[in-house]
Amino acid sequence: MVITPTYRGKILVGYVALVVEGTIRKTCKEMKIEVIDMAVNVDHVHLFIEYPTKYSVSFIAKKIKSRSSRIIRQHFSHLKEWCKGIKIRRM
Repeated sequence: MVITPTYRGKILVGYVALVVEGTIRKTCKEMKIEVIDMAVNVDHVHLFIEYPTKYSVSFIAKKIKSRSSRIIRQHFSHLKEWCKGIKIRRM
């Protein structure tokens, strides 16, 4: 699975990349998904996972992207300026 930020911006660097990786691992652990391999690049994340059949790939991607996006926007306010025109959907 490949996950990309909106507009494929090169925002996954430094501490942001560490927070994203931690968030993805925590989300997967809560859903009992085994992360076999993960690579966080500056503009996308590669995930190689083993997941229960009760979840679809699209559901897993939606869960990971929504949670990591919410956490990144809360912790890194400078990214709000970068993606000013993008509306944040509250759940």
